[in-house]
Amino acid sequence: MISKIAVAAVVATGVLFAAVGAKAAEELTGELAALYYHKKSGDPLDVAGAAAGAKPVTTASHFDRPEAQKAEEARLRAAQAKVDDSTPLVVLTNVTLGEYDRSAGQYTINDLLPGHYLSQIVFGRTYKIGFSNGAPVPLPLPMDEARKVDRQRVIAQVEGHFAGVGDPNGKLDSRYTVLVAISKVTLKIADNGKVLTEFTPSAAAPVVPAKAAADFDVSGLKVGMTESQLTAAAKASFTDKNLVMGSDQACGGGSTMTVLTKPAVGTVCVTYKVANGKATSITVRQVLTYTKTVVDDVRKGLIAKYGPPGAAASQRFFGWGQSVGKRPQDFQLYAALDAVQTSMEYDAGESGTPVLSVTLTDAATLQAKAAPTQPQNGAPHL
Repeated sequence: MISKIAVAAVVATGVLFAAVGAKAAEELTGELAALYYHKKSGDPLDVAGAAAGAKPVTTASHFDRPEAQKAEEARLRAAQAKVDDSTPLVVLTNVTLGEYDRSAGQYTINDLLPGHYLSQIVFGRTYKIGFSNGAPVPLPLPMDEARKVDRQRVIAQVEGHFAGVGDPNGKLDSRYTVLVAISKVTLKIADNGKVLTEFTPSAAAPVVPAKAAADFDVSGLKVGMTESQLTAAAKASFTDKNLVMGSDQACGGGSTMTVLTKPAVGTVCVTYKVANGKATSITVRQVLTYTKTVVDDVRKGLIAKYGPPGAAASQRFFGWGQSVGKRPQDFQLYAALDAVQTSMEYDAGESGTPVLSVTLTDAATLQAKAAPTQPQNGAPHL
């Protein structure tokens, strides 16, 4: 069963199925979405593991299981080689009518907007399917017809094709997320298939590619700079800020710390690590003004500069570039919007002072972080 979610909250269920046309559309199953994701994202699929959990393998006898495993692995590889952006797709999903607008004489379906996703568990993971050009779908009906439809289940048949991976808006964890560009939406009565309306949304805007890792900078600061170059670049970037080099205490000192005094808005703290005279990691923390839109404004600003994140979580944590793991903080470029608490804020019950922290780490240092720990002298030899 496919689940439809808005951002991270489950709101409805749907069913996926294939259509008939000049070129037969593929059934947009969870398996197809997963195969496309792993082909497009560069995150390789564990084909052997995926095949081992398939029904033809799990139901095979012990004697026949090795051959069943080989056949299932071959099937998965062939299916993955075939799927690409040109693969025609179709999905059938339940939709919510909402309130009937008597002045406009229509319902408006909002279940296909960006930020709404279909969800499917396959290969032991949850894969999400979003729409790159989703839009409100109008359902114009006279009041008498609307009254009848209001008591029935309405489904949307969505036709389209794959349009990339990840969430370009950074509102959802981008891992295991694929995008579909919609070419046509047909609303139908579920019980008898009666067509209520057809809708063609605007063409999907191309997904902006993420910035190349070699071009990453944080406010003009780059790994490989000397300390003097870092200082000069920071002074040039933050002429209107209270700049602190080499320490982050004035900016809260860390997202989990509670400080006695409230960090001053406009303070910028730059810390870094140096090896052989060159910076291998740079962190810039900026104390921001609290506003109702600060999270959304920061998210949009980061994506405008760095492109769609490779990973995102809770709309406040983002990762770009090379990765040694799956969490945003495991990526070469990591951004987080934290709230530093003070004793005064606890007393007042406020949410804290927002601090944007962006860390850029070179690939060699990133890989070294992921290297297995070597046994220390004195460790038992087993």
